Order: sequence, then C-alpha cells, then structure tokens
Amino acid sequence: MTLLSRWFQNRRPPKTSDPLDQKLFRWSERDPFTVRDLLNGGVCVIGRAGSGKTSSSGKLLGRSIIGLPGSGGLILAAKPEDLEMWQAIFASAGRSEDLLVFGPEQPLRFNFLGYVLAMGGLTRDVTRCITVIGETLRSADTKGGESADFWEGEQQRMIYNGVEVVKLATGSVSAPDIQRFIMAAPQSPAQLTDEKWRDGFCNQCLKAAYMRGKSPVEEHDYRLAVDYWLAEFPTMADKTRSSILTGVMGILHTFNVGVVRELVSTTSNCSPDDMLKGKWVIVNMAPAEYGDTGALVAAGWKFLTEKMVLPPSCRRFVERRHHLGRRGGAVRQQLRFAVHHAVPLAQGLPRFPHAVAALVLRRPQGRYGAQPGRCPPHQLLDADHARDRRRENSGVGQRDAGPGTRVLRLHEQLAR
Repeated sequence: MTLLSRWFQNRRPPKTSDPLDQKLFRWSERDPFTVRDLLNGGVCVIGRAGSGKTSSSGKLLGRSIIGLPGSGGLILAAKPEDLEMWQAIFASAGRSEDLLVFGPEQPLRFNFLGYVLAMGGLTRDVTRCITVIGETLRSADTKGGESADFWEGEQQRMIYNGVEVVKLATGSVSAPDIQRFIMAAPQSPAQLTDEKWRDGFCNQCLKAAYMRGKSPVEEHDYRLAVDYWLAEFPTMADKTRSSILTGVMGILHTFNVGVVRELVSTTSNCSPDDMLKGKWVIVNMAPAEYGDTGALVAAGWKFLTEKMVLPPSCRRFVERRHHLGRRGGAVRQQLRFAVHHAVPLAQGLPRFPHAVAALVLRRPQGRYGAQPGRCPPHQLLDADHARDRRRENSGVGQRDAGPGTRVLRLHEQLAR
C-alpha cells in the first residue's frame, strides 16, 4: 500500500512532443490522463442509478475527447435526454456541425448490409453481419441443448445461400430482399413446375444470377446455392425445414419491421467512414425509450464501426467481441492493435471482477500490445475460475485461492 501511494506521488507527466502524450485532463495534480492512456484500453465508469456517471464523469470525458481537433467517434445514447447534453458539449467546443444525429426523426440513413459489401465484404461477411447483429437481442443463456450448434449452423447456411443468389441477381444486398427470396423458395419438388412459382421472386433471382457474368469462385458458390434451393431445400423433412425457417425469419424480422427497416435496410447517406473525417455520430435510440429496436440499431453501428477501425486481418475478432464471455479477454487483446477506445458508462458489469483482475494481472506491454511469449491475463484467470468452480462442485474448500481470488482481495483492500 505504501509503495503504491509513493508511486502515485512521484509520477510525473512525460516530457515529450508525442501527440499521444497530449493531456486530456488530470486525475490529480501529478496524474494526467493522456491520449495514450485513453487509447490503451479506454475508460469504464460504473455506479448506481443517479450517481452521476453521465452528468459528471461522462461530461468530463466527453468534453476532453471532443476537444481534440479532428477527433471523431460513435456515441450510443442510453437515455432520451442524452442528446441534449451532447449537443451542448459540441456547441461549447465549437463543433456543432460535426455531430450527426441518427434516429427515427432524422434524415440520416445507414444500410448495414450495403456497407459490408462496400467495404469489400463477401457473402460470408454479410451473413455474419446479419447473424451477429440479430443475436445481440438474444441472451446467451437462451442457447442450450445438444443440437443448438446444428440449428445455428443450418440457419447460417440458409442465409448464406440466400445472400449469394440475391447479391448476384441484384448487385446489392438488403434484408427485405433476402427475406422475400427465402419466403418464395420452393418447399416441395412439385412446386418447381408450378407457373406461379416460376414467375415469383425466388426463381427470377435464380435466373438473373445465372445470366450474370461470374468469376470462377462466384460460379462455384452459385452452383452450390442452386443445389441447395432446388434440390436440398424442397426435399427437407417438413419439421426440419420449418425449424430452420423459424430461426432465420426471427433474425431477418428484426431488420425488416418498423423504423429499423427505414433506418438500416434502405439507403445510406452516412456511415462509420464519416468518423474518419472528424465527424461524430450519436445513435439517438435509447433502449429505455425504443427497447429492442434501439438495442439492434446501436449494436449494428457499434459492430460496423469496429470493423471499419480494425485492419482487415483483425476484423474477424469483432464478431467474437459481441458475445464477450469467458474468452472476451482474448478479443480485447486483439482490439488493442486498433487506434480506438471505448468509454462505457454502466450501472453494473456482471464480469467486472474479472475485468479488474485482468487489469491488475496484465503483463508488461509493448508499444502495440502484449509481448510475444507472455501468457495473456485472461488465460490465467479463466483457468483459475474453472479450477474454483470445480472445487465448489466437488465440495473442496477455498483455502488455497487462485490468482484471480487473491487479486480481487487486494483490490478490496486498496478500495478500503
């Protein structure tokens, strides 16, 4: 405790001209908070309702970050009154024109799936975008059973084959077109000879995709999709087909109803690329007011903003980060390579003790992340938590606590 206090007292601001060492504000007279500190993991503010997370800590961080010339970013409104507060912060910084408000009563639109294609995304990327964003509305605890992975895989395969045909046929992808194509697919071999089906949207897309020039890879994927829709899908057992369709339609339904369809499934006049031009986007759809609709739109903006920030070689980790669980530390470690930060303000985090322990146990960092050969903190803690759970299940006492438990006890002592 004495050594820790002495370290804080003797800490001095670095004397350097590096822009990363620019001071945003001071925690105390001798403890500045710099741009480097902000980018090196972000900031997490936790407190009970009404404790001032937004009105005090949030305002201070917001004013400091927005005051950086040329800065841009994404703001997800948590409460309806957040918009007025952020507009006042931008006005005081002289940057009112840099704040783009995205919401039902605003003219801005952002086609999620079209943006994935514009980024050079393939059919697999569009499929993952649909499933990852759609599943943010589901609790991880709802997945279970020995066959859960099978149904999830079949749902993704159906979406993939639908996206492939629609993309080749129309040159673009939208959630309404994907849903329309799947709903018009033949559900029996006899339907393939029906004139009504032949004139329908599904067959017209298959025909347009067939006539379009394709690369060898696209030709191969198209033939697989045709086999799926004209051979496998019509001959599936009714119960199997209906179960897969129910899951797929449940995901696509969130993109195709109400204000969500108008905002994220039509056209685009804004995107995360605007943030690279010094603009800030605030998604003014607080879950407290819009419920699941607001959560879906916010999740889509967050997911695609992170994919835009990360280099292509690391974008696959964003998909895992939206399901942070026991392996969340590995994803956060990969995200350290990107020049962006997060400032969550929450009443509570179920895994906050894990995050605190990971912070205390973090190994010495190189300039761009963990040093090679070091064991990541999340692996130490995950192994420790697994061992503790095994002891609890077997009735063994906790006298020999693992490193995670010891670190949390140290944290409690420092807090007192």
